[in-house]
Amino acid sequence: MFIPRHDIKIDLAHSRERYEYELAAARRKLEILRDPTRSDLLTNLGMSAEAVYDHGLRIGADPAVCAWALTTAARANTAAFVFSDLKSVARPWQLDDGPPYAFSKLTDESSVHSGRWMDAIKQSIVSRQHDCLGELLPLTFEDLSRSSTRSADLKRDYHYVEQDRILAQAALDPDVPLAADYKLHAAGARPVKSRPVNRRIAEANVRMAEALDHRNTEEFNAALAESLKLRAVAFGKLAEEYKQNHTALWPLGVIALVVLAHDRGMPIEVESDYLPRPWVIGEFFRPRT
Repeated sequence: MFIPRHDIKIDLAHSRERYEYELAAARRKLEILRDPTRSDLLTNLGMSAEAVYDHGLRIGADPAVCAWALTTAARANTAAFVFSDLKSVARPWQLDDGPPYAFSKLTDESSVHSGRWMDAIKQSIVSRQHDCLGELLPLTFEDLSRSSTRSADLKRDYHYVEQDRILAQAALDPDVPLAADYKLHAAGARPVKSRPVNRRIAEANVRMAEALDHRNTEEFNAALAESLKLRAVAFGKLAEEYKQNHTALWPLGVIALVVLAHDRGMPIEVESDYLPRPWVIGEFFRPRT
């Protein structure tokens, strides 16, 4: 079954230009980061890598490069926490296939917030960077809330963080049940006034988690198809700037659930523009544990 993405106006020339620029920038930043005082560039590297896979997927670029970019984003965003004051002891960290990186200067506290933590969690699940999850999971919501760039709505932010935490725990241990906690925190993160279609998307995602716990392939694929169909409807009604957002095009939270199912041996029978197939099956990723 194929689920098409919501309609967007892709400027291929712009996306190709941005892809090539950010790819060169990411490689340049990896070289500069050999300077142990330049930990400030870690989050910059993460943003460049995110732009590479976003625009690379739009133009159908080399899937190996898009996978490299997702892995680099996961490892750079995780490194921001590894080399922050949230960790008692920083250790050398692998950003690429070369020697490990080490920094004498801590990352700024404004860089280590819940938003970056959640991005790193989902990027790490999809790219199978389990060593990143091992660094991120010990950080509590209280740790993340110390940042000066913390969310203004701490109650909802807490539920978003804990929803991603259970996904990460399930990625590290296939026997961890996730549906009950996932459902609890999905409800807690839901705005009081949310569009009916968004509520239905959340409900479909919860059914995916429940089917994952029971290894119910048929129910998982049915819930996945419903979630993606509703997503196309929801974003199809928004302004172009929201349709074009990379979180709209590549829903890492949903992709993470699909990856968990695939890696447990459940056949994924749904294909979609929202689900880069190489990411689902783990092609081109080099798992680290």
